[in-house]
Amino acid sequence: MMPYWIARIALVLAALGTPLSAETIGVRGGEHDGFTRLVFDFPYRMGWELEQDEVPVLKIAGRNITFDLGAAFQKITDQRVSALVPTGAGGIRLNLNCDCDIDAFWAGSTMLVLDLRDPEQMADVTARPKAREDAMTKQEEQPETQPHSQRVERSASVFPFKPAAPASGSAGLGLELDVGPVEAAASDNGERVPVSLERTSRLQETERQLLEQIGRAATQGLITARTPQRRQFAQNEEEPDDAAIGREYPTNSDETVLSSGLNLRAQSSADQAFLEANSAFRALEGEQVCFSDDQADVVGWGGKRSFGELVGEYRAKLFGEFDKPNPDAAMKLAQTYLHFGFGAEALSVLRVIEPHTETSAALMSMARIVEHGFDQQPSPFHRQLECEGRVALWAALAHETLPPSAVIDTDAILRTLSEFDPPMRSHLGPILANRMIASDRVDLASDIQRIVERGLDTGTPQSEMAGAELHLAKGELEPAAEALDEVVASNTELSPEALAKMVDARLGLGEAIDLETTQLVEAYALEYRESEIAADLQRVLILARASLGDFDRVFNELRKLSVTAPAAVPPLRNHAIHELAQVADDPSFFKHTLNQSAQVRNQLAPNVSNLVAERLLELGFYDEADTFLRQGADGVDGRQRRVLRARSALGQVKPRRAEADLLGLHGADVEILRAQALSLSGEHQAASTLYAEANQERKALDEAWLASDWSLLEQSSDPELAQLSRLLDSETDTAIAAIEGELARDQALLDDSIKSRTQLTRVLRKYEMNTALAENQ
Repeated sequence: MMPYWIARIALVLAALGTPLSAETIGVRGGEHDGFTRLVFDFPYRMGWELEQDEVPVLKIAGRNITFDLGAAFQKITDQRVSALVPTGAGGIRLNLNCDCDIDAFWAGSTMLVLDLRDPEQMADVTARPKAREDAMTKQEEQPETQPHSQRVERSASVFPFKPAAPASGSAGLGLELDVGPVEAAASDNGERVPVSLERTSRLQETERQLLEQIGRAATQGLITARTPQRRQFAQNEEEPDDAAIGREYPTNSDETVLSSGLNLRAQSSADQAFLEANSAFRALEGEQVCFSDDQADVVGWGGKRSFGELVGEYRAKLFGEFDKPNPDAAMKLAQTYLHFGFGAEALSVLRVIEPHTETSAALMSMARIVEHGFDQQPSPFHRQLECEGRVALWAALAHETLPPSAVIDTDAILRTLSEFDPPMRSHLGPILANRMIASDRVDLASDIQRIVERGLDTGTPQSEMAGAELHLAKGELEPAAEALDEVVASNTELSPEALAKMVDARLGLGEAIDLETTQLVEAYALEYRESEIAADLQRVLILARASLGDFDRVFNELRKLSVTAPAAVPPLRNHAIHELAQVADDPSFFKHTLNQSAQVRNQLAPNVSNLVAERLLELGFYDEADTFLRQGADGVDGRQRRVLRARSALGQVKPRRAEADLLGLHGADVEILRAQALSLSGEHQAASTLYAEANQERKALDEAWLASDWSLLEQSSDPELAQLSRLLDSETDTAIAAIEGELARDQALLDDSIKSRTQLTRVLRKYEMNTALAENQ
């Protein structure tokens, strides 16, 4: 079971720690005599807890913790560990094949070690302090006649600890300090001198106070146990296995260490909380915070000598007598490779160094960055984003995605990039520019791009691609499309990605994709069908075919894609149907829109379904249009949808439904539809008024005629209609009726009839209707 003091320290660390997202913890394993060791490589120290029920579970106090188990079983058998199973939420289950005890402790600043020991081995480990104490007690109880040279004297600088009950007033951790008998001490001449009772009492009181304070400090997390093996070994001295643990990152010289041999080290709790809560990328103890400029001086590593001279010299020194690797030569050779931009070769050389130091770990991270564009493994640069100097550039490159809120030294990044030779600058510069664009640092990306292009006679595909990405980030589609055309024409590994982005840019500009470009996309989609870019190429192929009007193949591909990648279908279908409604002929339009299921119609984007419904209304398919207008919509699309519903209702002679759809809407187009609904309902007077307000004079006069509103017709700008309306006005009839004498009235009626007939003839001639059928009817 995990020792009590380790559990308490774990709880303290968990309380102080600030969880970070997307943290990867590497797991390594090794077999030793009597135990199996598991080492968990943390990016920085986190809180942890080991639950030992039926199956032990290690829980890490963080969010989105993932475990890299690639190296876990490379050097161990299944004698004690059968499997390591991540449980989610930062936990990993240890499936054991033994009834082992687990000894857990921190080694170095970022390595958590679990030693799975056999029960008898664990008993030996816990019995060592007692055995040592018994041995000392025996030798001290030997007769004084024993020669002084044969007696075992205990150094005053070594404090052996053994478990004990908590001291009074101590908050949890009890320690008993064995200072041995104080009856007598050896004088300079070898004689034993009695010690006074007063001195004995003072020693006992000092012992009590020291134990009480150590107990409190350990409970509060201010001190941690330090293994005796953590010391410097001579070059010709064989280092024990445990010494490798903790040497990966050397102890900071600023760390407070008690006198040599004392098995304690202390750290302020205020410092501990500050470092962990406010600088998550820093280690809690014993680790250099920022690399020096010399550790990232890629330009200086090459000197003035040629590649062949440097590689030849360091490769000759790489292995010494008995094929023993030379770490210094390996690091020099790796630095040479990095200077000339060979990341994979540098990685290969650095693998001969075992164990890795802080410097070699940094070199390995730089090599992965040069090779892959970022460091996919836990890197010391991941914790140095806020550092100044050359390390700022490598810290930015080490992250695959930079947090937008991260504080970085932009001046240092630009200075370091400017130092690089053109080949290295043109290789890492575009990667760095894209990293900045992805983190919304477009201005910094522009500065980086200018540095990359400086001194280059012609742009490289990488720089052209970075320039295109910069234009896209600024919304400059035309120059972006032109730059992407250059990358596509280069026929490099960047061409497929550039082609996909170019198609998107051209479509964004409203341009059609020509047949040649579509065929090129199809060729790349076939060639890269097993790569990561396959899905993107398939996407732009469908877009390009839709632009060409090849809708049969487009919807055939969409049906296939709905089986293999259903999540990618909706946006592609939206684009295809949008193009279909705009450019397809009527047969193709009906074929591919009316064949869509009700579920698909409901899933279309509002603007797309509105466009389809509008075309169906223009063709007179009112019922079919309604099927695309059933779902609700908001904003501009929502208003247009209600207008289209009203148009469909009017086409189906349902004026009341149309008026209901238009409730709350305003505008000239709405008033015209509302007037049409009123006209269909027989309310011609109200319809005439609405038409007049919408400046639809012809329709207003028609509705006024139907409403027998002669007063409005008299005000018409058309003199024929105005004259006719005056003839038809009832006031004329009243005036004739008031004439005295029957013959006079009859003559007046006859004259009025002639005028009316003549005026009606003029009006009918002016507004003559063509009643002939069209040729296609």
